[in-house]
Amino acid sequence: GGEFAVSFLQDWDFDHHSVGSQITLPELNENERYLLKSYTHSLSNDEAIARFLNTVTFGVTSDEINGFKDSIGPEVTKENAAIWIQQQIEEPVTSHRAYLRKR
Repeated sequence: GGEFAVSFLQDWDFDHHSVGSQITLPELNENERYLLKSYTHSLSNDEAIARFLNTVTFGVTSDEINGFKDSIGPEVTKENAAIWIQQQIEEPVTSHRAYLRKR
């Protein structure tokens, strides 16, 4: 949404509930109506792993997705994410500057 969402929704009243959210929409003219749509989308395990690795790295390759599945597990769970993060912490420290100097 970004700036558009902020400018579009700035005067609307949002209420937070224990389940979901509620928004008070402006009244409509006589022949107008609101249309609500619902969409569902699920990710494959590979897509979920790619999303996780894209979030915590500078990008992901197919090899890294396969490496995650081979060394940690076939799906992203809290436990698997914690294992991956711990493995990264235990890796030797590398330096981008040192890498560039070698080139």
